Amino acid sequence: MRYVPLAMVALFWGSVSAGAASFDCARAKAPVEIAICSDAELGALDAVMAESYNDWHGGPLSDQKTRTARVEDQRQWLAQRLSECKVPAKPDEAGIEAAVPCLVTLYRTRLAALAQNSSAGDEDEVECAEDDADHGDETAKQYGDGLLKIVVACTHALRSGGVPKEHLAEAFLARGEAQFGFGGVHNKLAIADFNEAIRLNDASSRAFSDRGFALFAAGQFADAAKDFDRVSLSDPTASYAVLWLYLAKSRAHDTSGDSFASTAAYLDLKTWPGPVVSFYLGKATADDVTAAVAKDSEDRQKMDSCEAAFYVGEFALAQALARGEKPDRNKPYEELLRKAVATCHASSPEFVVAAADAKR
Repeated sequence: MRYVPLAMVALFWGSVSAGAASFDCARAKAPVEIAICSDAELGALDAVMAESYNDWHGGPLSDQKTRTARVEDQRQWLAQRLSECKVPAKPDEAGIEAAVPCLVTLYRTRLAALAQNSSAGDEDEVECAEDDADHGDETAKQYGDGLLKIVVACTHALRSGGVPKEHLAEAFLARGEAQFGFGGVHNKLAIADFNEAIRLNDASSRAFSDRGFALFAAGQFADAAKDFDRVSLSDPTASYAVLWLYLAKSRAHDTSGDSFASTAAYLDLKTWPGPVVSFYLGKATADDVTAAVAKDSEDRQKMDSCEAAFYVGEFALAQALARGEKPDRNKPYEELLRKAVATCHASSPEFVVAAADAKR
C-alpha cells in the first residue's frame, strides 16, 4: 500500500475543502455542489472532469455538429447523476452524504469514457499498478492527484478491456488500495475492489490482508478475523497477520479457535514486531516495547514508534471493551491511539484504524 505522512493528508483535505472542485466551493449552494465540496476524492474528480470534458469537447472531431452533440451528451450525464444517485432536491446532510459513494462511482465511469475519446496525449499516462515509490517529498495536491490518477487509470483499463486476464486481480487491488488511501466512505469502494480481486485470485495473501484492514476499519471485526486467519494459516510466520487476527477476534468477542500463544508459536520474537508479540503474550511490558524501538536502526525508529503506540493502544482498548467498559478519551490507550494518528503514515492500516477508532 501507499504510505504518506499525516500532515500531507491534512493539507490535501484542507485544499480540497477550499475549492479543488471545478467551481468555487465557497459559493456552493445546490445539494450536488455541497456533496462535491464535502468529499476529497469527489472534489478532485469534479476538477478532473472539467478538464477532461474540455479535451473531449475540443477533440479532433471538433466540428460544430459534433461539439453540439457532445454538449448535449454532457448535459444528460449531469442530469443523470442527480437521479441515479438520488441527490436530494434540497440541502439535506444525510441525503447528501449517502449520495457521495454513488457519485464517486459515476464520475469514475464517466472519466474512463471521456479518457477513451479524449484528444489529450498519453505522455502523463499512469499505470494501473501498486505504487511502492517514496512519496515523502510530494505536496498534498500531488499526493491526492496520485491516488486519483491510479483510480482513474485502473477504472479506464478495467472498462476498456485493456487489462490482461492474468492481471485483472492486480488491477482491482491497485484501485482498492488507492481507495483505502482516501479513507472515509471510500473504504466501502475499497472493500468491493478487494472482493473482486479475491474472486479472481483466492490465493493472494495480499488481497486478504488488504480486505482485512478495510473490514477492520469499517468495524466488521468478525469478517476481518476470517481474512487474517486465512493469511496466518498460509504463512504461520506472518507476524502482522497474527497480531491483526488477535485484535479482530478480540473486537468481535470471538474466543473460538487457537489461542494467541498457539498462533504466535512460529513468530520471531527477536526482530520487529517481535517485541509487540512478546507484549501480547505477557512476556514483556509496554516499556519493554518502547525500549525495543530505541534499540532499532534509526531509519526504522519512526515507523516502529508509530506501530508501538498503535498495537499497545489497541491491545489495551480491546481488553477494556472485553471487560464491558466503554471507550474513554481519558484512558492511556486513547493517548496512544492519538499518538498513532499523529505519527503513522496516513494510508497505513495502523493510521486508518486508529483514526476510525477515534470516531467510534
